[in-house]
Amino acid sequence: MTPRELLETAIRYTELGYRVFPCIPRTKHPITEHGFKDASTDPAQIECWWSQHPTANIGIAAEGMLIVDIDGANNPWPGDPERSADLASAGAVAQTPHGGRHYLFRRPEGKDWKCSVGKLAPGVDIRTDGCYIVAVPSVIPEGSYHWVEGLNLEEGPDQLPVPPAWLVERLDTLTFGFATVSNVVVASGVANAIPEGQRNATLAKLAGTMRCVGMSRAEIAAALHRTNFDRCIPPLDELEVDKTAASVARYEPDQIATAMAENHFQEMFPAKPRHPIPVGKETRIRCVPDVICLADIEPQKVLWLWPGRIPLGRLMLLVGRPGAGKSFLTCDMIARISRGSHWPEPGFNKAQLGDSLLICAEDDPADTIAPRLIAADADRRRIHLLKAAKIIEVDGKEHSVAFDLSNVDLVRDTLEHLPECRMVVIDPIGSYLGGGVDAHRDNEVRSVLAPLAVLAAERGVAIVLVCHTRKASASFADDTALGSRAFVGLARSVLHLTADENDRDRKLLLPGKCNLSVSPPGLAFRIVGDPARLIWEPEPLKGFHADDAMTPGDKETTRGPAPTTRDAATVWLAELVRAGPMPVEEIKQQAKAAELGWRTIRRANEVLGIVPRKRTFAGGWEWALPEGGQPDAEGGHDPRRCPSSEKPGHLRENEAENGQKPLYSWEGGQVDDNLATFGDDAGNVATFEADGGLFPEHRGLPD
Repeated sequence: MTPRELLETAIRYTELGYRVFPCIPRTKHPITEHGFKDASTDPAQIECWWSQHPTANIGIAAEGMLIVDIDGANNPWPGDPERSADLASAGAVAQTPHGGRHYLFRRPEGKDWKCSVGKLAPGVDIRTDGCYIVAVPSVIPEGSYHWVEGLNLEEGPDQLPVPPAWLVERLDTLTFGFATVSNVVVASGVANAIPEGQRNATLAKLAGTMRCVGMSRAEIAAALHRTNFDRCIPPLDELEVDKTAASVARYEPDQIATAMAENHFQEMFPAKPRHPIPVGKETRIRCVPDVICLADIEPQKVLWLWPGRIPLGRLMLLVGRPGAGKSFLTCDMIARISRGSHWPEPGFNKAQLGDSLLICAEDDPADTIAPRLIAADADRRRIHLLKAAKIIEVDGKEHSVAFDLSNVDLVRDTLEHLPECRMVVIDPIGSYLGGGVDAHRDNEVRSVLAPLAVLAAERGVAIVLVCHTRKASASFADDTALGSRAFVGLARSVLHLTADENDRDRKLLLPGKCNLSVSPPGLAFRIVGDPARLIWEPEPLKGFHADDAMTPGDKETTRGPAPTTRDAATVWLAELVRAGPMPVEEIKQQAKAAELGWRTIRRANEVLGIVPRKRTFAGGWEWALPEGGQPDAEGGHDPRRCPSSEKPGHLRENEAENGQKPLYSWEGGQVDDNLATFGDDAGNVATFEADGGLFPEHRGLPD
């Protein structure tokens, strides 16, 4: 179907009197701001819409019509061949990509029927005022819509036939509670009818009985829908039935009742043997290894939402200080997914069009989240906020409670209703761990994140965990993430958001851990405007890792003076010894006069690569700058370092420090050009003139 044919078909529908609007190409979602409420019969408006969106699908508002939507090719409803023939008398019948049917009728005067899903029968929906359908020749990924041969739409909505009498009667029963003959037969022939005022309580009791014997939520819901359809007068809303099933399914089944109902009571509670099992004999319960050969594993490609940065089906960690712009960034990413637009980097990578689920504890939806999404040009119909958990009591009363990830099934249930969800954002993850979880204990964090990782893999969605940085310094960027290392350990990709040290308004998005691909380049953006939005720089920051952006305040350093104090001491010491070697004792005195601590001077010594030396065997130590600026000891020997303190021996403040030996215990050495160089095992090094009268007094010294 060409764009021209789509436009001509849409205009033809308006000429028949149908109100038409465009849907996002290959989807069922309206493009217009107010959805089907913007539908029009104005050909000029239709041309305007389709000139902007030439491949848009066609939506028709169901106003004034009664459309029976039967899902699936194998749906047996209505069962009776005569009733099936009655449906075929509709004004038009469309076949859907899934093999279902749309039967189009005119809604009779005075009938205030409501739209419903599955209430008329399982897999049978009703579309009327307040609903719409996607019309022929629209296309979705599963296929195209087309008219059944001989049943094309050729009449206006006011000329369509009315539904058959039996269908009118059944719709009246659903809407107004009138007990039709068929309803009475079902109620009296199978079970007692459930009148208004008793429906919620009765369904809750039935659900409790089913849960007690181990039935799952899905099984309970299916049974309650059948009971509601057959026995409740009038039937409850489908959503209300689902809530009852969900509420009761939260409770643990009774183990004994379940075992008896499923006929494995003896297996769970075997009788004790009359004689103990002999030692060494095999028992019924064993622990055996579960091993798989890697040759049997079929390799699979990693799927990416944002190539190199956000993998689908995995956990991703976004780390940054409070106020770094993490929430702005997630809004920007969500907006791109909602439109299927390009990611902010060179190349042709586009975000997969889809929905996003936002779980946010810090930002207000009305004054913060919504304005940011609007500024980012997001399609907010594709963005959903999980606010809280709603508890439904057995009496039908509802109240909201705080949500945390101990109830990961709540996220799973939400995603069941969002089949096109591509990304879940949890901002910040620390707010959703649960009250009993210590964020600094590895095993407790993993107990929460591991089920979340399983959910990501099940649904094929990217789950982005937004994480603050910790107050303490760290050696590497990934270690700055708040809490346990389990956050980084379970995430397959870690991105860091930080401010440029030289321009705090410039934000840097830099790679940290990346298990699934080569490390991507960094990116930069600014937050501008009111309401604020992101402006990305066009060029990536190649070869720039998150570790490279760590400021001195981020990095873990050894104990010692502040860099500014040490720098001043380094300059002072360099000037002092520039003229030549100077005795250490004199340097100490001058440092004291200059109010410089000796520890600071020793660190300055290491920076300068000072060469310690002894001019005579019995003389004191001297410090001198290295020749050519190289920190080598005279005679080619580096000062050996003490293993316990990593300080050269000549920097110790007294002989007792670290067990320094007295001079009479020197051992080993070499003589070169009448100079002798010796080192003791405490790290001291001495170079002095070889006095012929000196050596005989010290046994063990070289000849």
